[in-house]
Amino acid sequence: MADDRQGRDKQAQDADRRQRERALRAELERYDEAEPPVDDAELDEIEAELETVTFPATGAEVVDAVGERRVTAGQDTYALEELLPDAEVETFEAPDVVRSRIQRPTPRRR
Repeated sequence: MADDRQGRDKQAQDADRRQRERALRAELERYDEAEPPVDDAELDEIEAELETVTFPATGAEVVDAVGERRVTAGQDTYALEELLPDAEVETFEAPDVVRSRIQRPTPRRR
């Protein structure tokens, strides 16, 4: 390849394309990796507290019932307020739905 502007531009574009392809391959390999689950004992305690809630319930009602509880998943600890919407907009149909939301923690975005 000639050492001119066009050759340098092509090399830079090729390097850029290879880096994007590597990043995409790495992302696809990690796509199916799950977050570490929350311990079943912790989930059972939360479900016991949810027995006081009448379902369907809003996220705000669930957060009020569960309180300031924290759950541990792997090396991370999450406050339930991070995992459940403290809002009147989203509703949960049953305790199982809340459990599945907490079971594989993904903090909600603010």
